[in-house]
Amino acid sequence: MKILSMLIFVGLALIHILPLSGVLGGERLRDLYGIQAQGDLSILMRHRAVLFGLLSLISVLAAFKPEIRSVAALLLGLSMASFLVLAFLEAPFGAPIRKIVVADIV
Repeated sequence: MKILSMLIFVGLALIHILPLSGVLGGERLRDLYGIQAQGDLSILMRHRAVLFGLLSLISVLAAFKPEIRSVAALLLGLSMASFLVLAFLEAPFGAPIRKIVVADIV
């Protein structure tokens, strides 16, 4: 069970590290989300990328520090659940968002 928990958190870290590349801005945000982010939207989306990097970091820490797994699971769960709620409230959504929805459901 210890190894399974560790592998789950490592997997979550890998999933959450992908959006971190959005911190680079423009072209990368377009590749990730299918949007043209400029100005204020670019700042918000790049900040979102940093937050995903932090979620990835806490996932890695939780993989090796069982005492923080419940807090990490809560933060990760709230992040994924809030995204799903927002996505379904704004539906229909495009293919890039659909990929994220599927990843969060799985």
